[in-house]
Amino acid sequence: MHFLTLAIYSNTTTHSHTAHVPGSSVHCIALYCMTVRYRRMRFLDYAAEGGTLPPHVDLRRTDPDTGLPSTHTFLLYLTTCVSGGQTSLLAGPGGDELAVVSPIRGRLLLFPHACWHEGRSTISVPKRLLRGELV
Repeated sequence: MHFLTLAIYSNTTTHSHTAHVPGSSVHCIALYCMTVRYRRMRFLDYAAEGGTLPPHVDLRRTDPDTGLPSTHTFLLYLTTCVSGGQTSLLAGPGGDELAVVSPIRGRLLLFPHACWHEGRSTISVPKRLLRGELV
């Protein structure tokens, strides 16, 4: 079973909700988390058309303060792209698309490091996002 995980963070309570995406094996999980540590955040700026990122999985990082490994990647889209620049979650290297997420300002995408994904070619630019790992 594959999951597309979307998250919204709150500093009050922790809740979760799962919903099936009709016609697919993808499920969505909305998470409301009490505390999350963002380490090694970085801004990505695709200023020119044609910027892509080939299929890959993300590496775990170790928090230097706690020694805990990261488990998930987050992408916070800072701009909206009318066309292109989507993030595709894949069934594996060269695998089928499980979900396609369009870059919309304010959208937060959270997925496990082991989830194969790629950045589709940018058409509407700039595409800007904040990327980081969750511990």
